[in-house]
Amino acid sequence: MNVETPGGQFKLHRPENYQMVNGEKQLVAGGFVQRSSNEVGISVGAYDQRLPLIVDPVLAYSTYLGGSGNDEIDGIVADSAGNA
Repeated sequence: MNVETPGGQFKLHRPENYQMVNGEKQLVAGGFVQRSSNEVGISVGAYDQRLPLIVDPVLAYSTYLGGSGNDEIDGIVADSAGNA
């Protein structure tokens, strides 16, 4: 999911939702939900409410650099994997 903000865009991969059941990771269905133009939520499918639910969102890439002042960048370099 790509999210636009006043400071730039960032990309989120589908979160990994899971529970540990008898020492094994059990995946739980779910993903991001656009609730409004400025709100994103996470939906989860059925799970055992007696056990902890782990929701692990992953920030894949963000274009935000700097702060709210007069910042300057002389250059940005990317590696072979595309990481800045």
